[in-house]
Amino acid sequence: LESFGYRGLQAKLNRDGVHCLDNVMTLSCDMGIYFDSLRLWFEETDTPNKYIIGLGATNKPYLVSLLPETVTFQDHSSRWYSLPNPHYLKMHAAICRVAELSGVTE
Repeated sequence: LESFGYRGLQAKLNRDGVHCLDNVMTLSCDMGIYFDSLRLWFEETDTPNKYIIGLGATNKPYLVSLLPETVTFQDHSSRWYSLPNPHYLKMHAAICRVAELSGVTE
């Protein structure tokens, strides 16, 4: 992670930081499986907290009809909870694209 410019991130995520709200996202069971298996990711846009939904080629025909093109993360509480960290989502997206191009996700 440090060689990609994420200095100190591994140390943060190896401790209690892994449970911080900016490292948490609620997804449906199916979408959670796709996200965890590197076949679903979120690509940043110019609008804060708005992301293009990225899909692996093996899922695309099926999921394209089920998902919107973009998603905007919002806090609907009155407590101002943290939204997903854009740096974490960017890193996840990069890893997903590398896995997709290398054929690991097939």
